[in-house]
Amino acid sequence: MPKKTLNQANLKILGAEKLAALVMDLVQESADLQRRARMELSAAQGLGEVAADLRKRFASLRRGAFTRSTGC
Repeated sequence: MPKKTLNQANLKILGAEKLAALVMDLVQESADLQRRARMELSAAQGLGEVAADLRKRFASLRRGAFTRSTGC
């Protein structure tokens, strides 16, 4: 019987499908985790995808800073 200790070796036992379902459950509750998961998916596709995601994120942060500074 596998141990219940949370570590990489024990989580691998769950398999990709169960881990993917677990990740989806976790990211639904956290915008930060959603961004992290998207960035990991982009990294798996290559640097061009990471760069595109970073540009989108920076634009989003600039828009947020603008609305806070103008009181909108």
